[in-house]
Amino acid sequence: MSLGDFKKLNILNVAWVGQGDFGDEAMAFALRRFFKKNGVNSITYYQHGKYPHYRSQDDSKITYLHKFEGRGWRRYLFDNILLKKFNALIIGGGSVLHSHENIRWKYEILKKIKKNNRQIFSANVGVSLGPFKSERDLDICGEYLDEVDISIFRDNWSADLAKKISKNKNIFSSLDSTLILPEICKDEMQRAKNVEREDDLVGIFFVERCNWSNFSDRIKKYSEIINNILARGKKIVLFNFYLGEVFRDAEVINLLKEKSRFPEKIEIYPFDGDIFKSIKEMARCGKIISMRLHPIIFSYMLDIPFLSLEYDQKNKNFCESIGYPKELVMKFDAEKETSPIIKSLEAFFEEKHYFENVMPKEEAIQIVSKNFNFLLDEMKKKLS
Repeated sequence: MSLGDFKKLNILNVAWVGQGDFGDEAMAFALRRFFKKNGVNSITYYQHGKYPHYRSQDDSKITYLHKFEGRGWRRYLFDNILLKKFNALIIGGGSVLHSHENIRWKYEILKKIKKNNRQIFSANVGVSLGPFKSERDLDICGEYLDEVDISIFRDNWSADLAKKISKNKNIFSSLDSTLILPEICKDEMQRAKNVEREDDLVGIFFVERCNWSNFSDRIKKYSEIINNILARGKKIVLFNFYLGEVFRDAEVINLLKEKSRFPEKIEIYPFDGDIFKSIKEMARCGKIISMRLHPIIFSYMLDIPFLSLEYDQKNKNFCESIGYPKELVMKFDAEKETSPIIKSLEAFFEEKHYFENVMPKEEAIQIVSKNFNFLLDEMKKKLS
């Protein structure tokens, strides 16, 4: 495939853009910036949410097939007409393969593109699996993975499971797509890091889904964690990295500040769509505590000690992949006492060698870079 032909590549990316989520925007930007640096100047997203997606000054040309609320006959008609023009389908990154319905509609896109175009390259990039609730979920996931050219997973657990449920030999373990940003966005990352770190400032990322029960119990436990940290003489930034309707994080952090013992020691930072501005705000923090995945990934990139309070297995899978200390990786459970978390806070604030036996971040960046370049080579080979 010549450079001229490669520049004309029509890539369809199924990614969670325009949803007001920091991590999803960062992953999508990392992938399209990588393609742009390799000569592909445009990308089409299958669907787009109601929030603006992140744009850099020299970003790729971006189009999309559907607004997120688009359904029914209009989507069916557009798919049958427009999917024919694409010769590359990229799924990911993120937690995009976790249930029968979630996988089924992506599988249908793949089948439609293959039906109308004999020469098609398909890949899952920077994705994770699960959590699955039934054998039915696993079965369709295995069928789907069989049909994709290559799958690059963002943690070892997902890659190992994929190899068990799929006959496809082109399954690889990697790390989250955002870890390529220090290599392909050197200037932006350096500017974001160029801020004075405040050792007594703790960044906190809580998560509160709208459909979760025990709201008052969860607020009480979040408050216990905050007040314990404030009692240590620390200041806090409560981050909200999600703007959509699925989570009520914004409501929660405002309530937590109001209920705290020292509200004057608490700042609130809402994600406004600017990835690097948000990274810069994180870089101020001496430590970070997060239930969300991407804050701990960027903490790792920024050399900020972190405590993971996962609400699903993604955090644990990432931490195991890089060898982060197990005692600083916990599960937050609203139905249990906070005493184990408070105990972990003791170790967290006293520990001095957080990254001593952890995979060097330079190695992690190279793992992702190597897999991205492998993706590029396989795409060129398939479409030649």
